Amino acid sequence: MLLCSPSHLASWGVDYVKNDDCNTPPGSNVTAQYAAMFDAIQATGRPMVHSIKSSQPVETAHLVSNMRRVWTDIRDQYPSMLSLVLHSVSSDLSQYAHPGFWNDLDMLEIGNGGMTLSEYQTHMSYWCILKAPLILGNDLTNVSADVLAILTNEEAIAINQDLLGVQARLVARSLLEHHWEINIVTALQCTEAGTQQWKYDEDKMTLYNEKRGWCMSRDEGTAVVVLSDCIANSTQQQWNYNKNTRQLHPVDSDELCVDVYQMQGPGVTVAKCKDPTQSPFVSGNQGFIITPIGNIRVNSLNNLCLDAGLGGGQLFVFAGPLTGGSVAVMLSSDTPANIVSNVTVTWQDIGLHTDAPYYVRDVWQHKDLGVFENSFTADVLGHEGMLFKLTPV
Repeated sequence: MLLCSPSHLASWGVDYVKNDDCNTPPGSNVTAQYAAMFDAIQATGRPMVHSIKSSQPVETAHLVSNMRRVWTDIRDQYPSMLSLVLHSVSSDLSQYAHPGFWNDLDMLEIGNGGMTLSEYQTHMSYWCILKAPLILGNDLTNVSADVLAILTNEEAIAINQDLLGVQARLVARSLLEHHWEINIVTALQCTEAGTQQWKYDEDKMTLYNEKRGWCMSRDEGTAVVVLSDCIANSTQQQWNYNKNTRQLHPVDSDELCVDVYQMQGPGVTVAKCKDPTQSPFVSGNQGFIITPIGNIRVNSLNNLCLDAGLGGGQLFVFAGPLTGGSVAVMLSSDTPANIVSNVTVTWQDIGLHTDAPYYVRDVWQHKDLGVFENSFTADVLGHEGMLFKLTPV
């Protein structure tokens, strides 16, 4: 029985109803519950948004709601934010978004302190171009001018609210083979490649990658897991693998664990250990299975393995149509923040089958970059999301 009916909510002027199915008894018909609430909301005559969890299959979610959470809860961390975007891409959720129903990437964490301003700009860029609902999750009584500028960028919001209502798609994704002093351990789709075959020496407590000729190490001064020349008895390169909890600890601390944030690409770090007895650890980001061929498989649903071969990062290009023949384009890179990638985007890349010229405008700089034919080029910093609007001349 509803303790508060939709008619009560409508009489109070409510605009948004979050229908969560936490603690739903096993065997419950969640779809029927969502449908009953959705129908009751529509019967009130007030246009209240009905928001539901990802337990409802996305193929039918539009029949019982206006927005559906795509996956797990967001955290105020760059890898967590990016993992939600990549999950949306891998599940091809863009095909289901349309006016009246949206893919909910969870609330905005902008301003909560866990990311840099550049990362928060990336966060906002992704949510805007993917047409995700913009729900503020920060303390509105304590907002800096820089954070406010990100949250109130009218040009970015206009892309999110464009009347055409088409969610952007990932149109290009490539590995960036940078070479810098720190070689990062990554988490990529599991293969039999030599870069994913590790030898764990239980006596020396080291993890050695023969393909690269390096040992897994902790970078001094940071929490990043890297590759470096093997050094005898170096505590930076010694790891204790707990076969019971499947956690991988630095030898000098049982309170720290290798953590991959359930994402692809750079993002393997050493973080505070989770309680291995608590759900959702079984499908979490700190459990590992060392396979017979030496893969260190993340104990999650993503089929990811620790990889020593990338040595760079990934570039992502998203694009989506806007009203009036315009196009929104986003460039981002998950390389370390000090790495610059020179990126050229062609009209063909973003789905424009024409040689016609377009005005290119930088949404974050509020600057017209000029008229371009066939392509334009930009320098993209790691963890920085650049957002552009292309308009026909």
